[in-house]
Amino acid sequence: CCSGLSIELLSKLSVDIKFAFVLYFTNDTNYGAFENDTWTGLVGDVVHGAADIIAGAFSVTSSRFGAISYSEPYFQSDYAMVTSADGRSTSMWAFLKPFSFEVWICILLGSIVAGIATSVLEWHSPFGLNPKGRKREKNYGLGSGLLMVCVLITGHTVNVKAPKSWPGKVIQNVWAGLAIFIMTSYTANLAAYLAGQSAVILISSIYDSKLLSKKVSLIESSSVEFFLNIINPDLIRNVGQNYVTSTDTAIFMLRNREIDVYVDDTPLLEYAVSRLDKDCTVRFVGKGFGSDGYAFGLPKFSWLQVPMSNKILHYVESGYIQDLSRKYISRPKCEHFFANSPFQYSLEHTGGLFIILLSAVVFSIFLLLGEHMIYKFVVPWLRR
Repeated sequence: CCSGLSIELLSKLSVDIKFAFVLYFTNDTNYGAFENDTWTGLVGDVVHGAADIIAGAFSVTSSRFGAISYSEPYFQSDYAMVTSADGRSTSMWAFLKPFSFEVWICILLGSIVAGIATSVLEWHSPFGLNPKGRKREKNYGLGSGLLMVCVLITGHTVNVKAPKSWPGKVIQNVWAGLAIFIMTSYTANLAAYLAGQSAVILISSIYDSKLLSKKVSLIESSSVEFFLNIINPDLIRNVGQNYVTSTDTAIFMLRNREIDVYVDDTPLLEYAVSRLDKDCTVRFVGKGFGSDGYAFGLPKFSWLQVPMSNKILHYVESGYIQDLSRKYISRPKCEHFFANSPFQYSLEHTGGLFIILLSAVVFSIFLLLGEHMIYKFVVPWLRR
């Protein structure tokens, strides 16, 4: 009647432990909730003796521990969000979006600092093109330093004065190296951003305020609803009447634009989109959150708990569970969408560049002091 990771695992357990099973589906299509002093759904069937095993994407939650027992978890994962292509128009300010506001400020300040530092070090170096030089034809002014950093970061081939002192040369070359990284990162992220901007709703995390203005859907009485009730109750109130009965239904509703975002267990989402979204219109957005584990639900004090748990541990160690995951949870032709993240480069990605620049400035100051020592003591000694 059906197939999947949990069903194939249950079949192998039945062979190894030597028990037979008859598979059926619950009537109320939910995992189980405690309502009117009784358990409903899958949990209710086990509690009331109608079933001996709960098989499927059944999460381990603290609220269910008091009513049933669990086998050893056979799959560990988290929760995720998916959305569909929405075809939105690109903003006229999209060229600023690849970097966050903080990174743009740091690039601007870094350029000014590098230009000023190069000029000041050049003026105070005994070997530099300084304004108080010995009637030199070329002097290195503040404009020369600022023009130099602008030319390097934009890649223009404009004729500029190069610093003559070693401290100035250090800053110039460090800034040239950083400029290469900044421009290549900007180019790559601009392309990724424009592709992502025209394809999916940009959501950074489950706490993103944009979710409150979207049609967010999930399965009622699921583990993700229980978890969101704790960490983000405002989002649960926003769900309203957008509950769905299954992950497959949610994927079809996403493709038909009936809902904007669907939240569920990551393996469930990966399994659903691998089967139902061959043209890659459903995309994962934001960061994964929470921690989730799948296990078989059993009645209290069930004789199956210990042998099933031992076998599951053996399957995990032998790699059998990983093989099942690769078999059922895979969408290889859509992998390139996950590589091109539409999110901005933030300061945490580029902070090291500005630390390098600051270090180069500090090093150049010490190098300037060394030049003065050489000019004052070594040069007169060499002339003698």
